[in-house]
Parts: sequence; C-alpha cells; structure tokens
Amino acid sequence: MGEKNNQNAVKHGGEGAIKRIQAQKPLIGLAANELESVKNVLETSGPAALIKADAEKLQTVCNLFWDAVSKAAQEGDIPALDRYVARFGWLSGVTLRALAQVQQNDKDAAKSSAGVIEVLNAMKGNDNG
Repeated sequence: MGEKNNQNAVKHGGEGAIKRIQAQKPLIGLAANELESVKNVLETSGPAALIKADAEKLQTVCNLFWDAVSKAAQEGDIPALDRYVARFGWLSGVTLRALAQVQQNDKDAAKSSAGVIEVLNAMKGNDNG
C-alpha cells in the first residue's frame, strides 16, 4: 500500500481531494489544477455552464450503465445485474435532478433575455418619440 498522504498514489485525485477537504486543508496536485479550471469556468461562463457539463457527463454514464444492465440481463448474470441496477438507479435520480436544473436555468436565461429585448425595444421607442 502507498505512503500515507501521498497524493501521487491517487491516480484520479478525487479521494485525495475529499480527504483534504475533510481535513480543511487546501487542495494540491491534480485537485488544485482542477480547482483552477473550475474557477475559470465559473468566472467566464457562470455556474449554469458547470451544471450543464455535469448533467451531460451524468447522462453519459447513466447510458453506459443501462447498457451494462441490459447485457447482464441478457447473459443471466444476476450478481452483475444487481450491481449495475443499483448504480443505474442512483445515477438516474442524480441525472434527472441535474437535467431539471439545466432546464430551469435555460428557462431563467430565456426570461432574462426576453427582458433585455423588451428594454431595448422600449429604449428604441423612446428615441423615436
């Protein structure tokens, strides 16, 4: 087993990041790099862009697990089917909530855009009067 607190031993960086957050320590390594990327997206595109990207990733993984469920069912592999159904069920719930948030964000953005257009049209009307 790897040395304790060895961030290089954590290939994806997620577990190390969770441990550092729990210990209220700053992120390092892969997690610190990803944090900067997230901050950049938030600053340039806003939270709706992150939410949409997360929803897209979740739906992708959900689709892959559904394929695994179908294959396990066809093969009669009940232990695998149980594992995949459990994961698919959890992912489905999370994905549906994420997609609902994307839909709400899109509605809010459309309302906001419509308000700007109305203001611009009103300003044009005032300029002509």
